[in-house]
Amino acid sequence: RAVLLARAGRIVDESMTPQALAAVLRDAATGRACTDRAAVQDIARLRGFLASPAVHALFDAPWLPLYLLVIFMLHPALGVAALFAAAALFALGLFTERFVRVDAEQAVTHGRSAAQCVESLSRNAEVLVGAGMLRNALQAWQRRHEDALQAQQRLGDASAALAALGRLLRQLVQVGMLALGAWLVVAGDASPGIMVASTVLIGRALQPVEHLISGWKS
Repeated sequence: RAVLLARAGRIVDESMTPQALAAVLRDAATGRACTDRAAVQDIARLRGFLASPAVHALFDAPWLPLYLLVIFMLHPALGVAALFAAAALFALGLFTERFVRVDAEQAVTHGRSAAQCVESLSRNAEVLVGAGMLRNALQAWQRRHEDALQAQQRLGDASAALAALGRLLRQLVQVGMLALGAWLVVAGDASPGIMVASTVLIGRALQPVEHLISGWKS
């Protein structure tokens, strides 16, 4: 799967990048500025995303209902606990999307602004140096670059905190499932095999959701 996704990313890059670059060059030649000059970088990001763990989690997440069904078949009490745990982790995922959306958009916007500033300064380098405006030009770029760094830092901090929270929640769920299974074993309502199996299954079921939360940034 990882090999196929990496090759899919390469196919996307090879098919889209020449068209994007051609559009940028045509607009530059005719003096138009309507084409997004960051399109080539965006395609490279898309290629990297297709090979990231977040995409793998998208393939694993649809199996969650099957895992929950198996846990319900092992014991209804374990199934109910697993269902509530999955709902809690999904709620954390939705909160993550809402919490980091603004920072993610700002990081992309400020990053593009800084890159466009560098491109503009490069085109006019001779005039800037000759007129003694290099220092002012560098300050203008530095302000944009600083905005991009701050947005990326906020996004990274929020993503790391939410990913740690998701990992902690999954581990607590596994401990809780083990404790519930042990209680059922002591009460004679389940076997030790069911206790172990339910703990393993809930960890496997919630792992893709945890990866989606940690990979929401990409």
